[in-house]
Amino acid sequence: MWTVVIYSGIVADLLRTKGILRTTAVGKWCTTIGFVGAGACLVAAGYQYVECCSCQHSQAAMNVIIIAVGLSGISMAGWGFNHFDLATTYAGTLMGIIVR
Repeated sequence: MWTVVIYSGIVADLLRTKGILRTTAVGKWCTTIGFVGAGACLVAAGYQYVECCSCQHSQAAMNVIIIAVGLSGISMAGWGFNHFDLATTYAGTLMGIIVR
């Protein structure tokens, strides 16, 4: 997850600074991709494990759960941009208060 958080933050910042997407759109897209992707993977993991409880299917379910945790890291980039939307000038202070 930490690798996905780092690279999704870099990509999100590039999308914003290059003018491809506005700050609000970047935050919304990152949050949506992170949560919907992770949710879909968790649903898929449940179906893979419930259908047949053999060892090979439990490994596939574990792989899908790992992907879900990685995708949830994308939502952290959207969470970070929320501070810029709320108070651009005081984003650092706001982040410090919230993360505490």
